[in-house]
Amino acid sequence: MLAPNFFAHRVLGMKQADFDAKTAIRVGTDPHCLAQVPLFPSLVGLAQFNSKPMFALTQADAVYGNQSYEVAKCKRVFEQLAKELCRRLQVPLPILP
Repeated sequence: MLAPNFFAHRVLGMKQADFDAKTAIRVGTDPHCLAQVPLFPSLVGLAQFNSKPMFALTQADAVYGNQSYEVAKCKRVFEQLAKELCRRLQVPLPILP
């Protein structure tokens, strides 16, 4: 069962029989989906080692080459997630220093 269908069944109480190959909820069209967050496998170990979020890694944390693009992409993904979450909760997005 796809994740959106599992959510619809377990959380929203929809009947599992409502989901077949034609009517399955897809991630891209799921109205409850906040964001699609990639795994960023090249950043996970560095973030854990440096005790930092993946989107806050810098060259001082041994981020080089393509990884700097991944850090920037990760930051954009999490910013979009935060904006969408604040929009749905109807709270202003905090302004960070």
